[in-house]
Amino acid sequence: MKLSFKLARPIKRMALTLGVSLTMMAPAFAAEAQAPAVNNLKLSPWAVQYVNDAQMQGLYPVGVESQRDFTIPATKDELNTLAETATKKLAGYHLKENKNFKAETSDDALTRSDVLIDIYNIVGKYDDTAYTDALDYFKKNELIQGNGDDLALESTVTLEQALTFYNRAVTDAVYDDNMGSKGVFYKTEANGNTVYFLGSIHVGDAGYYPIDDDIMKAFNESDMLYVEADITNPITAEQAAVLLHGDKPLQEALSPELYARVKKLMDSFGAPESSYADMSLAGLYNTLSSLPLVNDPNGAVFGVDNYLLINAKLMEKPIGEVESMDFQMDFLKNFGDDNYTPLIEDLLTQLEQDKGKALADETSAMKQAWVKGDATFFHTMFTSGDTFTEYLLKDRNPNMAKKIDELLKSKDQKTYMVVVGSGHYTSDQSVLDYLKDMGYTIETLTGK
Repeated sequence: MKLSFKLARPIKRMALTLGVSLTMMAPAFAAEAQAPAVNNLKLSPWAVQYVNDAQMQGLYPVGVESQRDFTIPATKDELNTLAETATKKLAGYHLKENKNFKAETSDDALTRSDVLIDIYNIVGKYDDTAYTDALDYFKKNELIQGNGDDLALESTVTLEQALTFYNRAVTDAVYDDNMGSKGVFYKTEANGNTVYFLGSIHVGDAGYYPIDDDIMKAFNESDMLYVEADITNPITAEQAAVLLHGDKPLQEALSPELYARVKKLMDSFGAPESSYADMSLAGLYNTLSSLPLVNDPNGAVFGVDNYLLINAKLMEKPIGEVESMDFQMDFLKNFGDDNYTPLIEDLLTQLEQDKGKALADETSAMKQAWVKGDATFFHTMFTSGDTFTEYLLKDRNPNMAKKIDELLKSKDQKTYMVVVGSGHYTSDQSVLDYLKDMGYTIETLTGK
């Protein structure tokens, strides 16, 4: 039976399906989500997380790790660039400046001491506390440990050391003004177990980071991270590739006119026909929905899920799945080819008209709402009544709630962070609503 549609903006569906869409894009656009600073790099083990965070904040480029030995001295150009990116990053927060701040003069060399002074001159003006010098600032804010005798201040600074100092200082300045990204964030407790709920955005940019201090503290104290599906697992991409195949070639599944339109659009984005020729209609729709990401191949890297997954792996924190790739792929396919066809037609028309601009603009609005912690925005966004959005939420939310109920009823007495798409926590009949119906009390932590 064919469903009756009230078509909604595809951005909603993209937000709900993008966890699997990221793996769908890999064959067509080679934009598979990768973790910055986590591969086989020339990087000291202690520095991996700091360098990763510096990249996520936009202080250092993502995707150039294999070309640089982080353990050797930083160049003057690199240090100048770090100073520029940190200055620009903090300026974007419009923090209040201390008019009595006095900058410190450095020797303009490449030592650890000079880098600390450079950073102090950037971040110190946003701090109302009086400091004697840059070292005093770093020590009192616990951004560096030890005393002047054992800090090797006159040693040449390595790139990983410089990135670490910048990451710590920028994060501290943002946290001092409570300006970390708020997301949508909740908590419940039962039977000695605690569950933190973080609604995610599957794609992002450096503006997301740092994430709110309270959220990161909850993540750090959690014994286990749960996500919809572990998109950083290479097996996941392999599963997606298999499950994406349709029962017949795409050219046979679509009318000649519609297939010609798909091919023309894919050609304009540089996707070879071989990458989608055998794709199911479910795979095609979700790939088309993800086209705005093509111009920003690192969008998936900056996604909240990816960031926390990478941090969990660096911390050797166990990772669980609320769903799985198999479940998500089957779920999307079960919507039915007859029901996907009008969605594809509608989305093609929009993409033909604006090359994905509307989707990109709406994605930007969603990112801004997440940074501000605007749960009302997400509630409005995902409470639309269109058939596919309801399908993506109504039939998944109860199962997610059931999984969380099992965690709360366990005898393990552990703390969990459960990260799923923001729509699952903010829509009507949300995961949280189902848990409330089960008798759980949900505490809202968003924006605090």
